[in-house]
Amino acid sequence: MSEADCRFSAPKGVADLLPPRSALSRAATDYFGQLAPLWGYWPIETPLFEKTEVFERSVGGTSEIVTKQMYTFEDKSGDSITLRPEGTAGVVRAFIEHEIYKKEPLPWRVFYAGEMFRYERPQAGRYRQFKQVGVEAIGAEEPEADVEQIELCLTFLEGIGVVSPRLLLNSIGDKACRPRYLEALDGFLSSNDVSSKLCQECRLRIGRNPLRVLDCKRAECRRVTEFAPKSVEYLCGPCRVHFDAVQAGLQALGIEFVLESRLVRGLDYYVRTAFEVISEGLHAAQDAVAGGGRYDGLVESLGGPPTGAVGFAIGVERSLEATRWANILSIRQPRSGSKAESAASSGLLTPGYSEQKGPPRFRIRDSSPDVVVVGVDDSCRTAALALGSRLRREGIATVVSPVGKSLKARMKYADRAGAHITAVIGPEELTSQTVAIRLMGSTEAKIAKQRTVPSNRAVSEVLAILRSESSEGDGTVSTSAQREPK
Repeated sequence: MSEADCRFSAPKGVADLLPPRSALSRAATDYFGQLAPLWGYWPIETPLFEKTEVFERSVGGTSEIVTKQMYTFEDKSGDSITLRPEGTAGVVRAFIEHEIYKKEPLPWRVFYAGEMFRYERPQAGRYRQFKQVGVEAIGAEEPEADVEQIELCLTFLEGIGVVSPRLLLNSIGDKACRPRYLEALDGFLSSNDVSSKLCQECRLRIGRNPLRVLDCKRAECRRVTEFAPKSVEYLCGPCRVHFDAVQAGLQALGIEFVLESRLVRGLDYYVRTAFEVISEGLHAAQDAVAGGGRYDGLVESLGGPPTGAVGFAIGVERSLEATRWANILSIRQPRSGSKAESAASSGLLTPGYSEQKGPPRFRIRDSSPDVVVVGVDDSCRTAALALGSRLRREGIATVVSPVGKSLKARMKYADRAGAHITAVIGPEELTSQTVAIRLMGSTEAKIAKQRTVPSNRAVSEVLAILRSESSEGDGTVSTSAQREPK
């Protein structure tokens, strides 16, 4: 046997990520790990494999992921085990198993970064082993959570340089209003004028899961379903109020979006908000880089109590394929006028040397919020979201408390979450364009620092308080990025 015959190569569908390109992938996941705590998310790590039933229930036993793409095997004890194809199921299983709903203030905010596995046809930006980053807010029922997650998702994608990210948005209703929509959709698809022109796979979907017909990428199916009923036309009152609040929140943050009626989820526990981010930097048929939405029924489906939840996931490799940096790091040394030199001058490539003396210090980042913003009622929703966004742009970890709970409950949440400050906006503050700043705790010194400040000075006031509370006289601001865990 020749030496060439003895050489091994990576299995089909997976790839070695070699330096310096590996630095780009690591930088992206590290960047997400820096951003997520600013929205109040703590890191979580779940196993790379779970019992197969966890994914069959969460992803859907008849879905393409379960029937065609999962890596499933029987271990030595006879249990059916599956390498995780996505991150949400493991997080929800952990939430239920450890009874987080009894121990921690809700919503429980966690983020992850790790490897996923799907047996798919290999193509650019899609591999059988791939990396995802994502967040889950379990126990979040109000639209503020949807808006904040979309803001975090877009901040990350724009931060790594994804070309022209575009947000697609839809609401798919809930168990109160979706049956009426599905009945109308089924009637439309079952008509001979439509069904006869669908591909064979979509014709099979009509009786089983008609929503998936709208998601078909075949040109002929998309043409014939162009005038299909839209889910937003069948929303019940509460779902309409929720969706209107999501849109108003996005508009308040200056986030542009396109309403996309084809954006659907085929399982019953997915409800209300569904969103996706696409990029012009990818081929049109595979242009999605991120997706998310509400899954209010999943916790109950896996054996937990009824619990609202929202989350998203971003494909790291796919996102990097959509960036202007995708091919830059194939060059190790910047040459004059090269793309690598341009990357270095823009701050993408940074020198290994720093002014810090000695080796790096091991630190654990505290993801407790520096500030909890409280909007007293519905009229204050968008003002609270806007203030939260402004605080995060200054590196201040901020959570916007949902309007749906009582003021007392939200102040209690801020205390249990470990916040230093609450920023309260009520109708009076909204009229006078002010914010009530309150330090958490009840010492005389802290009570003396409670004050009402003009809205345009709220961020600088918070920075000043954090500086005086945590700098120990060195003149620097200590936010969650620098603090040790409480």
